[in-house]
Amino acid sequence: MLIVKLKSKTKGMSMPSTKSSTSGNLAKKQYEKVIYISHPYGGVKDNEEKVARIIIRLQKKYPTYLFISPIHAFSYQYHKVDYETGIQKCLWLLYRCDEMWVFGDWKNSKGVCREILECEKINKPYSIYKGCEEDCIHCPVAYFDDGGIYCGWGGIE
Repeated sequence: MLIVKLKSKTKGMSMPSTKSSTSGNLAKKQYEKVIYISHPYGGVKDNEEKVARIIIRLQKKYPTYLFISPIHAFSYQYHKVDYETGIQKCLWLLYRCDEMWVFGDWKNSKGVCREILECEKINKPYSIYKGCEEDCIHCPVAYFDDGGIYCGWGGIE
């Protein structure tokens, strides 16, 4: 049973607080790593679908990892907020992840390039996967191990 308690500092404003009636804390699954998936978007629905396919395949390979997609988190806002507001939301999410994996034509993506620069600035590990047109994850010569995804045509950049 879940009990939701509302706390308020300002009259009329309340924030939910969750507690389990049995343990006192909301149960939370622990993940070995939380991975931010970076991929060009540009408001293109096909890119959103590519990222979904990438994450589905990655989740099968790495069931103890949690994959986070800023595209899926924020795409509904793409045409409703200015670029800086949107990228700040993405960077906020990036800061909360353990590392970033980059897919797609990242060199031609202002957002992905900004995410890479941010990783370098804060010393967050990141890997760039290259090779197949459809992303390395879909390439028949790609192989996997604990270090990540490797493309038979070129590997990690």
